[in-house]
Formats: sequence, C-alpha cells, structure tokens
Amino acid sequence: KHAYRLVTLAEETAKEIGCSEQEIHLIHLSALLHDVGKLGIPDAILDKPGPLTEEEWEVMRLHPQIGQRILSQAGGIFATLAHVIVAHHERWDGKGYPLGLSQHQIPVEARILAIVDSFDAMTSQRVYREPTSIEEARNELLRCAGSQFDPEIVIAFLRVLNRSLSTSEVLSDAFSQQVAEQTSIPIA
Repeated sequence: KHAYRLVTLAEETAKEIGCSEQEIHLIHLSALLHDVGKLGIPDAILDKPGPLTEEEWEVMRLHPQIGQRILSQAGGIFATLAHVIVAHHERWDGKGYPLGLSQHQIPVEARILAIVDSFDAMTSQRVYREPTSIEEARNELLRCAGSQFDPEIVIAFLRVLNRSLSTSEVLSDAFSQQVAEQTSIPIA
C-alpha cells in the first residue's frame, strides 16, 4: 500500500518540475519498487514494534544496495531503475546513505522519491507511532528543505499536495480522514 500511495504524488511532482515522459515512467516504477531491497532485511527488524537499535539500523541501511543488486540482476528496465533505488535515502546535504551523494549528484527521481516517501511515512500509521497531521508533515518538509531535501522539489511537491487536498483527485484513502478534518494547507 505504501508504494501505491507514492506513485501518484511522485508522478505529479515530476510533472510539476517538468520531467520528461521517460523520467515520469521511471518515477512510477521506482515508487513501486523503491523498497524492494527490504526483501533482504530480516522480518524481525522490519516488523519490530519499537525503535531500532544502532545495529538494526546498520542492517536496515543496506536495503537500497540490496534493491540495486536485485534490479541490476533482473536486467532490462529494472537495471535502469537501479541507480534511482540505491539513491532514495541520499540527502541534499550529502549526509544520506549509502553513497553520501549530494544535491544534483542524486538522480532527480530519487530526490522526488525521498520527499514523497518521507511525507507518506510521516502521515501513515506505524506500529510504533501515530501518524502526524498533513500540516505537521508539510512543516517538516519545509524545515528540511535545503538539508535533507532538494528545496525546489519540496516546493513543487507542496504545490501538488495543496492541489490534491483542494480537489481530492490524487489523494489515497489514507489521507481521506485528514482531508475532511482540515480546510486547506497554504503554500508559503
């Protein structure tokens, strides 16, 4: 469900920043497959109901590279996605993982996925915490623009989100209740 929630918002954000049809297609597939590397992570870590230990985080941080290997070995269009999947936890400031890429070294598709993935993670129910409101998630994205996230893509994503909240066309079922409770989210 998480991957499917990402698809539309990622595609719409890609359109908002002027990505080509080929890039939008890659974003669609990347959103669906971004966490394929978690197949190589033990269930005890993936399903843990509380915070991960540092050792568990070290294992969890391997999933982008595992995903890259899986897709590279699959070949074809999947091999094309490998460079995006390995980079979806990189940060604009270079403090991400696994390669420490920064700014435009990170594929645009991965920069979009990082923002949409983080938004969905914040606003979705987790075993270990309640979801944040859309407003709180929006503020967190703005706070992290320029450090964790590409600031231009954050603004583009928030424009897409604002439109989706206004029209309810791109919202998944996960956001329906929050949309009903909130009137609007202004874009700074």
